[in-house]
Amino acid sequence: MNVRDQNFPSSSRKSLIHRGEHCLNCGTPLDISDRFCHYCGQRNSTKRLSLRDYFGEFMLSIVTYDSRFWYTVKDLICKPGIITRDYIFGKRLHYANPFRFFLSVSIIYFLLSGFLDYMQQDIFNLDSADWAPFQLKMGPENEENGEINGISAVMDTLFKQQQEKNDAQKTYSYISKEDLDTLTPGEQRFKKIALFRDFYVVTGIKDASKALDSLNYPKSRFNTWLYSRNRIIDRVKENPSAFISFLASKIPFFLFFFIPVFAVFFLLIYFRWYPFSVIQYKVKRYNNSKTWIFLMKIPVLSTLLKYAAFVFYWIFQVKRRVNYMEHMVFIFHFFTFLFLGLLLCLIPDYFLGSGILAAIFMVFAAPFYFYKALRNFYGESRMLTIFKFFLLNLIFFTVGSFTGAVFFLGTATIY
Repeated sequence: MNVRDQNFPSSSRKSLIHRGEHCLNCGTPLDISDRFCHYCGQRNSTKRLSLRDYFGEFMLSIVTYDSRFWYTVKDLICKPGIITRDYIFGKRLHYANPFRFFLSVSIIYFLLSGFLDYMQQDIFNLDSADWAPFQLKMGPENEENGEINGISAVMDTLFKQQQEKNDAQKTYSYISKEDLDTLTPGEQRFKKIALFRDFYVVTGIKDASKALDSLNYPKSRFNTWLYSRNRIIDRVKENPSAFISFLASKIPFFLFFFIPVFAVFFLLIYFRWYPFSVIQYKVKRYNNSKTWIFLMKIPVLSTLLKYAAFVFYWIFQVKRRVNYMEHMVFIFHFFTFLFLGLLLCLIPDYFLGSGILAAIFMVFAAPFYFYKALRNFYGESRMLTIFKFFLLNLIFFTVGSFTGAVFFLGTATIY
């Protein structure tokens, strides 16, 4: 028995008098000398949990995660690409889980960003009554201000009158259900959406059932759902900032599901062809099959098949040093670095009153970091890394624009 075990005070959960012969968590038989269960890792202690023990374990869990957190942050910033290489080569306990860490950092970023935007709106949306004690009364200037305010009020009235006049003159172009059925599916959706929107704006009928009766359209589930989307458009127009906040809160989850799609392109780009001699060997080995011998008897076809087989093996029979999940870990680490950098820029940009630091970070730091991460992780030449850097950026913006548009429309429909 360890001498250190005998030195623990009786009030401690580590004391010998509180050790049991079975693990309270999994029931594994234990010895008195066992401080932890060798099966599940729980401490071998029968002592009832006290307030001191509870907070002690709580602080220990924070310190344990904190050490992994700081290791991850330090290496993520200072060792682009190397942290991913170390993680996939086995240093799993040294770093935080890349998937959970990405979600944590991105959610914290959007929460803090939304809070700072809310604070900024409160500052700029103060009522005029709050500023009344600070207004100086100076005769001539007050008269000029009164004239300016009067002109502004007249302009607002004229604008409202013109807007009401334009609304009164609005009409909608009606198209019957029968005429709609003669169009292509794409034209049908477009015409129906335009009709429902124009009818909603002109008549102001918000009830989908009444509107569909007036339009003489069937009250199908899709038609009812489509017409009710007009209310969402009004809500977005009335309070666009609320919709932006709602949209921003969903971005981490969008990226979480977008990254696996983006990783497919990494899988297609990062491969190595087999040497010429290896391809020749594979083609010759395939030549021994009965089907191949029969086809080789055809004069013209035999030559074409030889070239076709060689091209097939050259293009499709490739070796990959990095698998799909390892590509995903690399991408999650990069996006975590992006959100971590933006998170560090939030507070300074808030006090500066602009997004200058975040803009500098995204324009200069992020692309350079991405290049260094590609170079360090995949270990390819400088020229090949630069080529794939631009290719991956092109793919990201192309695929990201399409999936982002789908995400925007999907978020708008459930708002």
